[in-house]
Amino acid sequence: MKPLVVCTIGTSDPWNAAGIGLDARVFAALGVRCVTVVAAVSAQDVGGVRAVRAIDPATIAAQFDSLAAAGVDAYRVGALADVASAATIAGYLARAGVPAVYDPVFAASGGGRFSGPAAYREICATLAPAVALVTPNLAEARAIAADREATPADAARLFFEFGARAVLVTGIERDADLVDELYERGAKRAFAGPRIAGELRGTGCMLAAAIAVGLARGATLVAAIEGGRAFVRARIVDGESFGGMRVMRLMS
Repeated sequence: MKPLVVCTIGTSDPWNAAGIGLDARVFAALGVRCVTVVAAVSAQDVGGVRAVRAIDPATIAAQFDSLAAAGVDAYRVGALADVASAATIAGYLARAGVPAVYDPVFAASGGGRFSGPAAYREICATLAPAVALVTPNLAEARAIAADREATPADAARLFFEFGARAVLVTGIERDADLVDELYERGAKRAFAGPRIAGELRGTGCMLAAAIAVGLARGATLVAAIEGGRAFVRARIVDGESFGGMRVMRLMS
């Protein structure tokens, strides 16, 4: 039987504490094969993004073409550095016929941006119609909206204007809980859980990657989100220190 294959598309991180390197580790932990399309290269560490350079669209397209025989079952898209990259990726995803999850990463947790605010908004608008789910955290959504007071519903509305089919707004603080809210046209569902003490690098990447694996396995969107949240919460509890960061523990 053919193993499930999930493709991660995004930006490299030298530490593999986030981005495509972390996705590869998530996929391995969840028992699926990983293939990659590198859309940008970054230099980053505990202090944040120090440099980033987009890969040219022709090379991105060549990577997609080279994976024609891989039989990709789902895609996960992360941080991108320019609109040209997003347009190339969106074109391939629109033709792929399999689920895709886009985590619209704007900046690293340590600081520094992958793209400017105007480009970031256009990148999101370009990719949103080509994926099954967009997973912004509330801070990212507010950055896109240029509104520090935007509510989760405001954020979802903006992505629907971009053409999104479903939006999971994450990182909503409600008393002692951390809540994620799923918005589909005409419907809303909340996923809540008590806040877990401690930080972990790359939780947004992990969540989107784990959701993509669930969709690749044929799970409903709600079930895939529930599985992704459970995976991330377990990793937060079990994180370890590396390079001054708290990161996902190595898993055998």
